[in-house]
Amino acid sequence: LAEQIGLELPVVGAETEAMLRAGMPDFIPVSNPMDLTAQALVDPDLYRRTLQPLLEDDDFAAVVIGIIQTDEATASRKFPFIIDAVKQITPNKPVIFAGLDEGAPFSSEYIAGLRAIGVPYFPSADRAFRALRQLSRLAERDFTTSGIGARTLDLPVGVVPEYRAKELLAPVGIPFPKGGFAATVEQARAVAAGVGYPVVLKAQAAALSHKSDAGGVILNIADEAALTAAWDRLYANVAAYDAGITLDGGLIEAMGARGLELIVGAKNDPEWGPVILVGFGGVTAELLHDVRLLPHDLPREAVIAALRSLKQGALLDGYRGSPALDVEAVADLVVGLGSVLAGTPAIREIDLNPVVVYPRGQGVVALDALILADG
Repeated sequence: LAEQIGLELPVVGAETEAMLRAGMPDFIPVSNPMDLTAQALVDPDLYRRTLQPLLEDDDFAAVVIGIIQTDEATASRKFPFIIDAVKQITPNKPVIFAGLDEGAPFSSEYIAGLRAIGVPYFPSADRAFRALRQLSRLAERDFTTSGIGARTLDLPVGVVPEYRAKELLAPVGIPFPKGGFAATVEQARAVAAGVGYPVVLKAQAAALSHKSDAGGVILNIADEAALTAAWDRLYANVAAYDAGITLDGGLIEAMGARGLELIVGAKNDPEWGPVILVGFGGVTAELLHDVRLLPHDLPREAVIAALRSLKQGALLDGYRGSPALDVEAVADLVVGLGSVLAGTPAIREIDLNPVVVYPRGQGVVALDALILADG
């Protein structure tokens, strides 16, 4: 499998072999891969004595631990010792865990224990090796061709409401609908007059992440009289949903044309670092789960290739008479989002859902924006 996907399995060198041989019975052959046999059940410290020389050897860039878990009783005789061994060694290179019998019961307690020490768990060797190959490809990339440089945002701690998130992200090149924030109904009328009807009115407060659930989104407001009524209804809806929420005001935006919906988000993941999520949204989002996780600093061309590799990627270039879409504008948005992640470590996540894509040359628009920031 390793050879098929382009991973090299180095031969164990003489010095490392001598260190391994000193800590294990003669009947265990020193090789790569290495089978510790059932001896590890009667001598659990064998895991540590085997891992340490391998992790200290510069010929090995990573170690995959493959275990047959079979049942909870057998697992309980192995995993606490493996976790303890990795804790003692504190490796400076990736250690990846692979179950060798996919579908076997595996306690969430052990998965949490592995994650706590930075060891990802995969239910099969195939998945583990393919993940390692992706990691090695990332290490091989030419970072001089990455996207635009880091952009730093000055963020408050916690949830950043939509109107403020859009004010922060727009200068980075994230396109949003024409509109503006209003703290009073009089301001809302002025914003709407500048935008042009019809408009959408959205409730704004850091404590209101899911506006639609609270009746906090009112669409297709046709004129000033309808906007005045909608403003009062918006406040009444939110008060009925949760009387403890105090609104900052409302966001008034132009109603946009329909287009293809994408999901775009960003996250500073504690295990994988800064990553961007892209995928198809709309009615098929939950059904097909057609998404990809990308490194935050991919260049524009690589983002375009990743978008086209999605299950529904053919839709982006036109399918059965539909127009080719502005995939380049999507890539520009993703690169801009990546620059924000690179420059603002305090960001826990950003959600732009949905992002509407229009025919080639007509761009994209992110209809929503949510930022969650740590201190």
